[in-house]
Amino acid sequence: MKKFNYLVYITTLGVVSATYAENIEKAPCFAPQTAPIFKEFYELNKGYNQKLLWDHYVQSPTDEDSNTKAMHQALNILFRQLGLSEEQKQQMQPTPKQASEVDPDGLEIYNLMVNAQKLYYGDQVEIDQAQAFEVLLDAVKKGSADAYIFYPVLNQHCADPARKESAVSIFHSIEKHMGDQDDYPTPIWAYLSYAYAYGIGAELDEQKALKYWKKAWRIYSLQFDADGFIGFMMGQMAEQKPYLKSHLGEAMNYYKIATRANEHNLPAQQAILRLLKTDKKFEDLTYEIEIFEETENAKHDQDPKSAYFNLSELYAQKQSKIYNPQLAMTWLEKAAEAGHERAQLNLPLYYEQGNLIKADPQKAMELYQKYYEQDNILVGIYFLDRLENGAKGITKNPMKAKIVREDLTQKYRALGQTGKIPKPSELRLMQRMY
Repeated sequence: MKKFNYLVYITTLGVVSATYAENIEKAPCFAPQTAPIFKEFYELNKGYNQKLLWDHYVQSPTDEDSNTKAMHQALNILFRQLGLSEEQKQQMQPTPKQASEVDPDGLEIYNLMVNAQKLYYGDQVEIDQAQAFEVLLDAVKKGSADAYIFYPVLNQHCADPARKESAVSIFHSIEKHMGDQDDYPTPIWAYLSYAYAYGIGAELDEQKALKYWKKAWRIYSLQFDADGFIGFMMGQMAEQKPYLKSHLGEAMNYYKIATRANEHNLPAQQAILRLLKTDKKFEDLTYEIEIFEETENAKHDQDPKSAYFNLSELYAQKQSKIYNPQLAMTWLEKAAEAGHERAQLNLPLYYEQGNLIKADPQKAMELYQKYYEQDNILVGIYFLDRLENGAKGITKNPMKAKIVREDLTQKYRALGQTGKIPKPSELRLMQRMY
């Protein structure tokens, strides 16, 4: 159980909770939201699954961590693939903590969180959300990092304006305490950015909104996102707030990740369909989302070669409805010319093997040489192999091969590599099937 020393803030939290207790009866946390992004999400999604929040933050101290179940599932799949016996599986499975190994404070905090959850939902007791928040505060006083983060996150999803305002102030106190440690849960930065961008629980402040947006932007995709709300919120801000200096490709990415967090996330799905300007159903989309995202990235990125390459890969999928060899080659050429190393290898390979385009071995050798002369060592390995061994439609050239081998060896050594130059068959490359 993670612990923080936040005693400096406990007095503030106590004053805040008194205001909460007065208002919670009038505006319980089941009430609909009225703030812009919250309102749209709640209306389309028919609410917010706060149970996911509770399940994430109320973790038994006997569990290794919140990802234990996912880890066990992944291991079980791997074990089946390897054909392991039950005895072998047991030996390789992580061993859960025993109750005797648990920190007593951690166990006490867990019991407080469980009690708060029961009060919040009326599980075998009468619903008393005000008391639930008081119990959460007790967990905070015990030094629980989970409770400290969960407390303001949960309050943000209450309709009561006083709760929202106080939640923002708690987020802000956490930010001051953490300083520049950006690897902290995204909800802090995302909610703060939202608060200052729309004046929810705080005054409008574009500079602060941008500051917190940048923090959330860097780490969002790695974070827990109950119901995909944070992704939807960040997608909306990316679209609506020009000073955040984001673009539609980024907005699409947030919406896409939000739908992965919850495949039934209707607000994010509708936002995706709106950006695509399509009448299709969300489940009927193939690669359109990725196409849109990469196209926007190519428009806005200062170094778009990766977006060009990704577009080429998308159009090259034979099994998809958007399969288009001409577009695939067009974007591959653009990626290669922009300096994408893998594109510079794929392009001559495709001309040599006749993938996506009619085979042209002479063109392939011209491209091998061109990109090798631009110091692409990977291409150089293939170029040398064709000169020394030939290939279909390509004649050996021993004299030129000797010159290239000497030059390539020097470049290979300059990279800190030792031993012989590998053959193409020895390289561990991702080879696409056509």
